[in-house]
Amino acid sequence: DQNGNSRIKAQADIIKLNSPIQKFKEFTPRDRAPFAGADFADLYYGILSSPGVSFSLRSLTSNPDKYGHGTFVAGIAAGRSDASNTSSDYTGIAPNADIVSVRVLDDDGTGQVTDMIKGIDWAILHKDEYKIRVINISSGGSSSESYLTDPVCRAVRKAAAEGITVVVSAGNYGKNDSGQEMYGTITSPANDPTVITVGSANTFQTNTRDDDRINTFSSRGPTRGYFVDAQGNKVYDNLTKPDLVAPGNKIISMESTANTLVLRNASLDVLDTDSLAPVMKMSGTSVAAPVVSGTVALMLQKNPGLTPPLIKAILQYSAQQIPGANIAQQGAGLLNVSGAVRLSDALRKDLKTAIANGTINVGDNMLASGYSMPERKDQINGSTVKWGKYIFAGGTHILSGTSLFTKYQAFYNPKMLWVKNKVLLNGVNAPNGRLISSNVISGDFVADSKALTLGSRINERLNNNQGVMISDGVMISDGVMISDGVMISDGVMISDGVMISDGVMISDGVMISDGVMISDGYNWWQGVLRSEAFLLGE
Repeated sequence: DQNGNSRIKAQADIIKLNSPIQKFKEFTPRDRAPFAGADFADLYYGILSSPGVSFSLRSLTSNPDKYGHGTFVAGIAAGRSDASNTSSDYTGIAPNADIVSVRVLDDDGTGQVTDMIKGIDWAILHKDEYKIRVINISSGGSSSESYLTDPVCRAVRKAAAEGITVVVSAGNYGKNDSGQEMYGTITSPANDPTVITVGSANTFQTNTRDDDRINTFSSRGPTRGYFVDAQGNKVYDNLTKPDLVAPGNKIISMESTANTLVLRNASLDVLDTDSLAPVMKMSGTSVAAPVVSGTVALMLQKNPGLTPPLIKAILQYSAQQIPGANIAQQGAGLLNVSGAVRLSDALRKDLKTAIANGTINVGDNMLASGYSMPERKDQINGSTVKWGKYIFAGGTHILSGTSLFTKYQAFYNPKMLWVKNKVLLNGVNAPNGRLISSNVISGDFVADSKALTLGSRINERLNNNQGVMISDGVMISDGVMISDGVMISDGVMISDGVMISDGVMISDGVMISDGVMISDGYNWWQGVLRSEAFLLGE
C-alpha cells in the first residue's frame, strides 16, 4: 500500500505432487502430442485451497512466483507503481485492493483441476474471513460438456451464488491455423452463465478509444457445451458470450524474479530503466480479465451492496460499442470503468442485504436516496463514450431500458439461476412470481443466425422501437419463465456445427489452433493441468 505494507494478505500452497502429474512431466513432447488439443488454465486472483487440504502462509521472499503469470495478472488487477516518471507508471486498476495469492501449480506450471475446484470451495468457506468479493480466473479449458455438469462450471456457479463475483477469460481461440475466424470457441468455465466472461480488445497502445478493435485471437461465442438427451441427440447450450471485452493486447505489468516465462522467452521482458520494479509484456484474454476484476473492486468500493449478477449487468449496460464488431465477438461492448463506477454509485447501498433478507421485490426502487439514473455517456480523454445500454440475461436474452436499474429485477439475486426459459432459486424451481419488472425492453429480435454477423449498433435498434416493451413484466410459473403474451425467444439461435454465414464456422466444443497461439493456461490430461504460457500479441 502507500505506506509500504504488503497488500498480499496470505499466500496459500495446495499443490499435490502426485503420480499422474509426475508421469505427465516425464512424457516426451511426442508422448504429449495426443493431449495437446485440450487446455485448461489458471486461477490467480482469490484464495485457493479446500477444507481438509493443508495450506501454508508464506512470505513473498520465501514463495516467489517462479512461473510468472500470476504476478503479471495480479499486477494488472491491483498492482501499484511508485515510479516518478509517469511514462513508466504501470499501476493496476485497483491499486488499494487486498490480494490473497495461491499456488496451484509448480515451477513448471503443472497442477491439477481438482486443486482448482477445491480452492474455489475453500474461498467460499472463508469468504467472510478474508472479505473475498471477486475471483479472477485467467483461464481457458477445452470442454464439450454442458455448463450444467462441467465440474469447474459447477464450482464457479457455487461461488457466484454465495456472492463472489467470478471473472473469467474467454479463451484465445478466435481463429484457426489458417487464420479463419472461429465462432463457438468460449472455454470452460467462461461458458458458465453466472460468470463475467471477458474477451480481448486491442487498444493499439493509444489513449483514444476510437481505434480499439477486437483481437483476432479472442474467443467468440456462443458457448458450445452440450449434453445428450434421452433420444441420443446433442443439446447445445448456445449461451450468449462473451459478456464484454477489455484491453488485452501487449499489456505491461509486473514481472516476478527470474520467472520461467521470461527465461524461456526473452522478448517478453520490458527493459524500462525508469520503472522501479521489473516489468514484462503479454497479450491474451487472460490479461483482459484482471482489467475487469480490478474494475469490480472499484465498483464494490463505491457500493458494497452490489451482487454478482447486478455487477455484470452494470458492466454490460455501461460498455461502449466497438464499431463493426458483433455480439459474438464483443459481447455488450468495451469496458467503460468510469460509467460502471458511476452507475454503481447511483444504486442503493443495502441491496445485497435486502435481497438476502427478502425485503425487496421486483419493481421496487433501486436508486439511492437523492440519486437519479446517471447520464448514459462519459467523457474520457476528450472523447464522448456512449453506453451500449443493453445487457445479456438468462443466458440467451437481450434486455434494455433504464428500468433495469431504477427497478429491482429478480435475477439480480445471486442465488437465482435463469437460463433460457428455466428459472431456479437455491437449486429448485423458482416460486411463482415476477421475474422482470415492467418497462424493460426485450431485444430478442436478434434471435436468429444473423445475430452472429449483426453490427455493433444493437442499441440503436433497441431504441428505435424495434425492441419489445414489456408492459406487464415477465412472470415465473413453477420455475418456467412466461411473459404474459410477450414472446421472449430462446435467444441466439445457431445451426449445430454447420457453416452459417460467409465462411464463418461454429465448432463443436472448442477448436484449439495449435501454432496460431499459445494458450494462457494448461493442457488437461486425466486431471492434470499443464501451463503453456502466453501470447506475444497482435
